Amino acid sequence: MSEDERVLKEARTRPDSFEAQVEAVEWLVEHGRYGEALPFLERALKLDSDFEPLYWNYRGVIALHGDSEDEAEVHFRKALERDPELMQAHFNLGVFYQMKGQYPQALEHFRQVVLAQPDDFEAYSKLGECCAVLGMEKDAEAFFAKALTLQPDFLDAEAGILSLYLKQGRYEETEELIGEFLKLHPDARPFHFMMGLLLEYRGAYEEALKHFYQVAISDPYDGDAFKHLGICCAELGMYEQAESFLAQAIKLNVEDPDATLRLGKLYLSWDRPGDAALAFREWLRLKVGDREVMEGQKAELSLVYNALAESLERSGDVEGAKEALGRSLDLVPDQPAVREKYEQLCRPLGERVSLEVE
Repeated sequence: MSEDERVLKEARTRPDSFEAQVEAVEWLVEHGRYGEALPFLERALKLDSDFEPLYWNYRGVIALHGDSEDEAEVHFRKALERDPELMQAHFNLGVFYQMKGQYPQALEHFRQVVLAQPDDFEAYSKLGECCAVLGMEKDAEAFFAKALTLQPDFLDAEAGILSLYLKQGRYEETEELIGEFLKLHPDARPFHFMMGLLLEYRGAYEEALKHFYQVAISDPYDGDAFKHLGICCAELGMYEQAESFLAQAIKLNVEDPDATLRLGKLYLSWDRPGDAALAFREWLRLKVGDREVMEGQKAELSLVYNALAESLERSGDVEGAKEALGRSLDLVPDQPAVREKYEQLCRPLGERVSLEVE
């Protein structure tokens, strides 16, 4: 008999046993079978009214993982009304507020947990996550460090402090830490991905490939891993492999403009201007479409229009190239080389000189 069969059978055959009902609830919630826990939860409350604070806490957990997310807050608050020192409810309410992006409220509940339970490494890690989002970077680092002091191999805290170091540009420390963490967790995808990014950043593309491969092997639906495999292969001149990886990245995340732009640049380097033009047009559709161009987008859009113009001219579509350069200049007028190129394309055919736009 499997563990779930034993636990559930015990609860069903002993409906008057409070302990059996609670064990079934705990087992089902722990294994993500939230909806199935509710009947046992109701029965436990009927058997012991003192169970009410935990009853509402479990109701909140079930709501949080079901279709009644907004009810979770109400349930957790009911739990705390009945027992203000129920740390499970404080922690879960903190998680709820964190999920909703209400980080100051989340902080207060996680603080309550660590004040009452100073060895709770998960709560310290959560404090670090909230502080990092709120820009309280020194506090975030201290909380992550505390979590790791209490539990040196806690993945969430390790990932949190690495993300913080990356954000701060502390690349050498990050790379050193990832190396240590990978010894503890050799199959941890987030650490392989971060190490790949660091190695890619400093131009160690062959080494970066190994880490991105690890990510893609463990999760064949990770579009970002395939995108970076494509980027590294392109930098190494492995154009066919790069095309395959970038195409897979786009397939996995159709709305990812960056993978599409990378594919366009690859085709341009590969002397496939027609394919490059198609990719650049698709990028422009994804990035802007019919929407109004924001001021902060103009520089990037202008560069892509310049690349599109080069692709079109190399494909023999001079009118299309001229139109693309015109749009680039509309966005960013102060581009002397682009304006010169545009004026050359506007001249009669015999007077033109072919110049590639950087």
